[in-house]
Amino acid sequence: MVSQVSHDHHLLAERIARLTGVEGSARLQAALEQVRQGVLAELQAAEEAAAAGTEFDSVWEEASEAGSRPMSRASTPVPRSLSRNDGTPEPLSDAEGLAASQNSAEQAADAQGAQDGSPAQQQADGLGNEQMVWEMLYNPAYSLPTEEAEAAWYRAMGRETAADAELDPSDVESMSPEQLTAAVTRRARAIAERAFWDFIVWRFKTAAQGQALPAQLAPLLAELGTELSSIVTDTLEAQQLTEQYTERAVLERLRSRTGEQGGGANLTAVGSMMEQLAQVLLRSGGAERAAEAADAVQHIQASMTAALAAAAAGNEAAVNASNPTNPTVRNEVAPAAAALAEALAAALRLLMTQLKVVKLDAANTRLRGLARAMRDRGAVSYLQTKLATAWQFPSADDASNSSPASLAVAEPAAIAERLPLTAAWVRQAQAEMVLQLRSGLSAAGLLLGQQAATAAVVAGGLQSVELRSGVRAAPRAASPTVRPSGSTNSPRSPGSASSAVSQIKPVFPVTLDSWQGAVRAGLLALVTGDTPAAGPILPEILTFDRVRLHEQQNGLQQLLVTAAGLLIIQQLRTASGLVWDAEVRSQARRRLMVVLSDPGMKLSHLVTELTQLAGATGVATEQRVKTMFTSIVDSETAAFRSIRSAVGVALAAHLLYGKAALAADATAAASCNALLGRVGAAALYDDVADLGEKLAGVAAVNEAVHGHWLATLAAAN
Repeated sequence: MVSQVSHDHHLLAERIARLTGVEGSARLQAALEQVRQGVLAELQAAEEAAAAGTEFDSVWEEASEAGSRPMSRASTPVPRSLSRNDGTPEPLSDAEGLAASQNSAEQAADAQGAQDGSPAQQQADGLGNEQMVWEMLYNPAYSLPTEEAEAAWYRAMGRETAADAELDPSDVESMSPEQLTAAVTRRARAIAERAFWDFIVWRFKTAAQGQALPAQLAPLLAELGTELSSIVTDTLEAQQLTEQYTERAVLERLRSRTGEQGGGANLTAVGSMMEQLAQVLLRSGGAERAAEAADAVQHIQASMTAALAAAAAGNEAAVNASNPTNPTVRNEVAPAAAALAEALAAALRLLMTQLKVVKLDAANTRLRGLARAMRDRGAVSYLQTKLATAWQFPSADDASNSSPASLAVAEPAAIAERLPLTAAWVRQAQAEMVLQLRSGLSAAGLLLGQQAATAAVVAGGLQSVELRSGVRAAPRAASPTVRPSGSTNSPRSPGSASSAVSQIKPVFPVTLDSWQGAVRAGLLALVTGDTPAAGPILPEILTFDRVRLHEQQNGLQQLLVTAAGLLIIQQLRTASGLVWDAEVRSQARRRLMVVLSDPGMKLSHLVTELTQLAGATGVATEQRVKTMFTSIVDSETAAFRSIRSAVGVALAAHLLYGKAALAADATAAASCNALLGRVGAAALYDDVADLGEKLAGVAAVNEAVHGHWLATLAAAN
């Protein structure tokens, strides 16, 4: 892996040197050095924490080999600021303990949620509690995806899944880049999974013929038994499984000579262990999969019984033969060994994939319990309390305040001391980005006044709030709109969708002078910047949004490169007198987005596509297109700065007023479209609007949870 990374860095350096010259190479080296220093600092912090006895929450770890092994626990470091004050880990408890900051009614609902579902739910590995609740603010129906695990389980039962089907060329043509990537990935995983288990069959077959089956079988049975012990709620049964399924104990049972023999193993013990593991797994699963799980167990029993009997008979025949090495005897034993190997591998594959499904179901059951407990604004209050404790802010009791975390009393200096990166981020956004955006919006005709902005928001069907200048928001504008999931005009009923976590919606409109405006300008600065948005200087409050910001920055980069390509195509087609209408622009946009979505794309591929879209051919033309493209995408050139500025201002308009508001205001929509059109990006209007909506969602959640800190920091500046 180290060698491969070094090789990739070398190739990347060569490409950057060709595209951007010495300055680009210097920026690459500086960026790599910055990352190295950040990693070293994190490692040093982790070592210091370990020396002090600090532990961290376990997180959900997804097996890298598709279906090759069950889910396992991993002690993964999380930000030190998210552990308790005394350095001990925040436990992954059941739902009853997750709403400690809520009232007794919420605790009762939480406890009830913990009692629902399968016995495995309280012991399921999972994401940290705060991270899961955070995800619920974006999606009240948030759950861990089970599709891949279910598909692997169904394949283990001999069913055909979508990943097994060949991709039809006609379907491929109609797929979006994301759909095509997902389809290819699923198929690649299915092929890798099948190859892995074919290899296991071969190893079992070879070992059985050489009377060495215990050494190959023991590690897998031991791992399966150990994993099962982690989800069993009965303490005594869990302890027994742990003791019985150490690799040494399993090996001793397999090598004993007290039962029927075959392949060098005690087949009676093999059958007994398989039966025990299957029954434990059946009891641990949820009721919704009980029928499928029972069918799976019967499948194991039937295949294992026949294979074990055949292997035992073959072994007895070989033992009783006068010359066991005779080819005739070996030919009689070999089919039995092959059948045994296939049955063992199939049974293990079925149990391991079923275990992964059970764990995911258990975690999702716990998530549903969390959702019931965190109804209305309970999730926001929970996060405020937890994070206030983690960052050592005064609690409600300390400040004699009834709020979940009375941070209004915290001085700016105290906030800056605990959240230095956040304080610097807000300060820089107010000092630089806000001024740049005000100038850009004004020049583009998108700096709407109070009445125009409010009217656009109302026309767009959004809930309007009072538009005010200054960093102090009006009371009803202080927090983003909370819209209960599945809410209706009817009274709430226990367990209904409306009792789940409420989804946070952004406040619109927002002025650049408000603290929300500073937050949104800061988010825009992160995703439009040259440095990674999720890098070492990421503000502390955005820790849970690290992946989102990384994806949104990648999305913006794709839009910028697409805009550069469209600008080149426009220039070449116009010069050649070719049509460049809305339909041609739309087709060019789609083809460029597909090419840029390919992780293996090369510059030559993109240049060829640009040349074809421009209606030109020939090596000389391709070289000209390549020269134009490398010149435009240089971040130091005026052309690229113009593209980034136009897209950034359009994004800012959507962040401040909302996608629906801009769509409803014909003048604002025309101004935004004209702004993008000047840099050849008119075809990307909807893409920019969608990205702005995603970024506004990040702003909404952070404003709801961290608004008290952010408003105080903004007011101090």
